[in-house]
Amino acid sequence: MSDLYISRLVIHKKDQIRYRLFNEYRIHQLVYSFFSWQHERQFLYFLDYGGMEGMKIIMQSCEPPVCDGAWDIEIRKVPEEFLSACRYSFFLRFSPVSKHDGKVTNVHTREADAIQWLCRRGEKYGVEFEARSMEKMNSGKIIMSFDTREDITISYVDVHGFLKVTNPSFFMETVKRGIGPYKGFGLGMLQLRPVWRVVK
Repeated sequence: MSDLYISRLVIHKKDQIRYRLFNEYRIHQLVYSFFSWQHERQFLYFLDYGGMEGMKIIMQSCEPPVCDGAWDIEIRKVPEEFLSACRYSFFLRFSPVSKHDGKVTNVHTREADAIQWLCRRGEKYGVEFEARSMEKMNSGKIIMSFDTREDITISYVDVHGFLKVTNPSFFMETVKRGIGPYKGFGLGMLQLRPVWRVVK
């Protein structure tokens, strides 16, 4: 397994104002500034606007982020045994889209549609999603605002539940690469918690 890092960045209110981090594209630019990616992007991130201490960004990457001391960031290397469990609880923010001729034709944000979308693709991701354990927590839209082009609006849904690993090598690739489209915009990162005990 190649190295994997989880980093937690807290953006305090004063820094949010100072760096004008008030839209998704600004945050996207900030995250990208922490990594070098000459050939392909090897990081994912999740944005949480809530919390009294400020905005939080969880980043997963194959190399540690590089930033100066201006940011409140905690970096941890993921132990190999963390990804050796057979079963996990998970949380996922993703965009379950349908495509035709390379174009997005539909976005399913209803609970049943989103869960079915994941379950149908389980084999591809090296897992079996436990449909009965899964539920939708939230849905919303990400609006990427640019200075020189039209805004991009991306629909997403939050789902949590349990999964079983059926193909460890596929699962490892899924963890590193993420699930669904728009992974460069804060979607697709599997947030996992191993389930070490088997409940009978």
